[in-house]
Amino acid sequence: MSTTTTLEVPRGEWVSFFNDFSRRHDRWLVNIELIGGDLGAQVAGRSLRFEGVNADLKDGEDLVTIDLGHEADRAYSHTISHPTHVWLGRSVAESGQFETLDIESAGGVTTLVRFLAGVVPND
Repeated sequence: MSTTTTLEVPRGEWVSFFNDFSRRHDRWLVNIELIGGDLGAQVAGRSLRFEGVNADLKDGEDLVTIDLGHEADRAYSHTISHPTHVWLGRSVAESGQFETLDIESAGGVTTLVRFLAGVVPND
């Protein structure tokens, strides 16, 4: 049996939430997917190391940037323009605890980052 909770992060808390979230999830392995009307669901990366997420909310050009990968050949940065909603999802199942970060853009595309709790790659 699994349980899931989802909490929306208020816009006024995005900067501090992302800073704290990035510290707590530094180097965890993640998968990243893009979901939207014209796109369908696309995998943008698998088993990448999470390096952080930040919000730049000024001058009407709001951006959220997710940095993934550690090695130069696996580095990946994904930017969401005009983000409208941020959700934190937590699931507990027989196979372990999982977290997701969902960021929706004004264009209707949702970026989904799936974290496997505590899974950090060996260096």
